[in-house]
Amino acid sequence: LGEPLAKGAFFDNLPMPEEEVVGATLAANGRFVALAWEDGAVAVSRDRGAYERYSATDYMIRGHRAAVQDLGFSPFLDNVLATASADGVVKVWVVPQGGLEEDMVDGSEHATLRGHSQAALFARWNPVANFTLASAGMEGQIKTWDVQRERTISTGALQAQPWSLEWSQDGSLLGSIASDKCLHVLDPRS
Repeated sequence: LGEPLAKGAFFDNLPMPEEEVVGATLAANGRFVALAWEDGAVAVSRDRGAYERYSATDYMIRGHRAAVQDLGFSPFLDNVLATASADGVVKVWVVPQGGLEEDMVDGSEHATLRGHSQAALFARWNPVANFTLASAGMEGQIKTWDVQRERTISTGALQAQPWSLEWSQDGSLLGSIASDKCLHVLDPRS
């Protein structure tokens, strides 16, 4: 499998959330790396080809009241990041192109998407429609959002807790495997 990476060739000192996290704790693209941190924070590093040691004093996104369950960058704008949290809220952040120069706190987000009565477990960007996001909550609701207007486009309900959420490649359907051990396919347009 090769040699272990040398010190400085990886990120270290990464305290993971103490709560159970069901989605992605890492998101990356050609410009940024984002990591779910403890206490509902997100560490964002500008990818400079160098790796860093993180500390709790680094600038972070600190806009949730509970653990970040999932995060992901927009496929259209590399500095736009969605976060879904156990606080039931999905937020969309516009990270400065040069990286964080101060904490981004509650109120500095681009959009706040409220509508889940329990933890927001997943946030997934539509692969073909800019500023369209889907989220899944622990209560079983699958929501499609117009991020620019901060409003729900559609809501579907599962009778079980979602374990995953993904868009079809053409962005027309959503799929979710849930705790009932079934694959649910939803058309957000109906």
